[in-house]
Amino acid sequence: MKNAIALLVIAVALAALPFMLTTYYLGLATKILILAIFAISLDLLVGQTGLISLGHAAYFGLSAYAIGILTTRYGTSAWIALPASICIAGVAAALFGAMPVAVRFALIRGHYRQVLNFTLDGLRQAASDVRRLRLFAAELQDASARGSPDAAPPSWVRESTARFDAGLDDDLNVSAALDGVFSLLNDANRVKARGDDAAAALVALRRMDRVLGVLEQAPQSVDAEIEALIQQRNAARAARDFSTADSLRAKLANMGIELLDGKDGVKWRRTGVKTGAPPTTAR
Repeated sequence: MKNAIALLVIAVALAALPFMLTTYYLGLATKILILAIFAISLDLLVGQTGLISLGHAAYFGLSAYAIGILTTRYGTSAWIALPASICIAGVAAALFGAMPVAVRFALIRGHYRQVLNFTLDGLRQAASDVRRLRLFAAELQDASARGSPDAAPPSWVRESTARFDAGLDDDLNVSAALDGVFSLLNDANRVKARGDDAAAALVALRRMDRVLGVLEQAPQSVDAEIEALIQQRNAARAARDFSTADSLRAKLANMGIELLDGKDGVKWRRTGVKTGAPPTTAR
């Protein structure tokens, strides 16, 4: 109760500042408040994560640009522009927070010396590429079950690794390095890599990921829950309750589990890719 009263007093005092201060002191007070909020947010970030980062300042900047444009270009009242700018920054934070790996991949794939053209289409493409790489890693994991990670890599794996290394050596040209990553993916699919070849490709992909950081290590503690959900889905399909079967398949997909329906029954594999996409009919 005391905290609520204190916050209310502070809010009233801040709301009264524009009517009590001259333009100079109001501008000074605004700068002090901006720096104070930034310092508090940095303290929370370091305290919760142990990481020192100034990236969250982007959301303050976005909110500031929004309120500036709304008030100067469109003549919006400050009392309307302020909450609107907060909402805009909140939506941006939610968008980037929902797909952090995709955002990271979109940011690192360009050259650091070039101006980044960051668009929603580019973000969607980055999310699609991350999904492709994670599915590729899952497929290699399955295909290399009888292979040895110590086996000599085939020529196409060596060539892809060399292209990746050459790109990084060329002034940290990540875009060129990614050519090596996707050539590995394409060549593995072309030759239908199995056994030792798949194991060598997986070793190379994980080595590349030490730089990119887009693959996901799936936990092994939920196997029993996954098997239970699969049994429930099988029972629903047997009862021709396809709505429930689709719902369970979607739930598993959102856990990063892909179901493989075949003549020998249902198999599953981890993709590391959580998706909210609508399910396909399980008939």
